[in-house]
Amino acid sequence: KPPDHIVISEVLYDPSGNPDTGKEWIELHNPTARAVDISGWSLGDAAADGEPGSGRYLFPAGTVLQPVGVIVIAQQAADVAFTPNFEFLTDPNRDNLTVPNMLPAATWDVFGLALSNAGDHVILRDAAGQVVDVVVWGGSSYPGTLPHPGVSMSDHSLERRPAYKDTNDCAADFVDRTPPTPGKVP
Repeated sequence: KPPDHIVISEVLYDPSGNPDTGKEWIELHNPTARAVDISGWSLGDAAADGEPGSGRYLFPAGTVLQPVGVIVIAQQAADVAFTPNFEFLTDPNRDNLTVPNMLPAATWDVFGLALSNAGDHVILRDAAGQVVDVVVWGGSSYPGTLPHPGVSMSDHSLERRPAYKDTNDCAADFVDRTPPTPGKVP
């Protein structure tokens, strides 16, 4: 049975390059039969406000995820080989004006979004701040969610398969995917 909530369906956290800054991206999928207004929802790797080196960003007003639809949020639109739906805009001097920007949800020091290759998590929260979905990999942890061991090499993504599976065991819900498929669910 598909979940009745939006899920994180794919994450590219270890793109090739050194540094790989700007090339990371996150895909969300709506497995339901109804459109969901995600205005004010947040996405990021900060488990708590003020967490150094972590960030949480808000979807702008008017953001709706269509039934069985997907959206992709890139760290920096200029650095990926496709046009994402949104960008976190890690470098404001390289803003792609055709791609809407996510809005920082806080202003703590060392704020940003850079996913650790060795282990991290991505958290999707609704507008009230309640956790909707989490993906965890490597040496990271998050209460109530078991981690995936991580991808085998750069340019592989973690892909939820099937896209509607959500058991809170990322090793069971996600596969090591190559090539990544931003904007497409299996």
